[in-house]
Amino acid sequence: MKTTNEYLTSNEKIGSVLYYPGGGTDFKTLKLFVEKTSINQVYYSDYSANKLDIANLVSKLGEDWTLIHQSDLIPKDFNQNKWSDFWYNLESAVKHGQPENAYALKLNFKNDVLGKEFVLYYLGTEAIKTYHILLNNDVKPDVIVLQDHGTGSNWSKFGIGGDEKMYGLGKVSANLPPLLFVGKNTDPWYDYIQITPFEGEYGSAGHPRALFQKYNY
Repeated sequence: MKTTNEYLTSNEKIGSVLYYPGGGTDFKTLKLFVEKTSINQVYYSDYSANKLDIANLVSKLGEDWTLIHQSDLIPKDFNQNKWSDFWYNLESAVKHGQPENAYALKLNFKNDVLGKEFVLYYLGTEAIKTYHILLNNDVKPDVIVLQDHGTGSNWSKFGIGGDEKMYGLGKVSANLPPLLFVGKNTDPWYDYIQITPFEGEYGSAGHPRALFQKYNY
């Protein structure tokens, strides 16, 4: 079985879009995919991170990456009317993060050494409803990072278990991604098979992760 680095190096063209629900400031994952693969559109959704956290992104990426443009986005940029549209209308969904604190940033990066560019869309919103909105806006991830940080999204799980809402959104829309990057503490979605070993330390808890590929892809 190839390591994750070996797999990505030999399979660079894995698509263009990565989605990371509950990504926080885990930019090690972002760096891995934008430097080794064809990923050039990255969507993070996490209401626990603030704008100052995101502004520190440049130093975490390394000196070869330059932030060339930054702008604020509003709900209408995603065909929504208000920030509360990025939350399910459930008491449990707003228990840990509230729409009045929501925001969205668009950050464009360039690396002249690697000859690469990418765009990071960082949404301070509820991650599962945000996934629904992205799919409705024809943003179809080629890679999704699944890491249930303790309680997952705080009210549901990103991986399998509980109501499996996030998996259901991809399944019903027929837009399950070709690849998942899954934390060892997280149950991968149905329809996927592990293709690299669990390794490395990712996220605030330092969990190893492995790549999973959709059956018959």
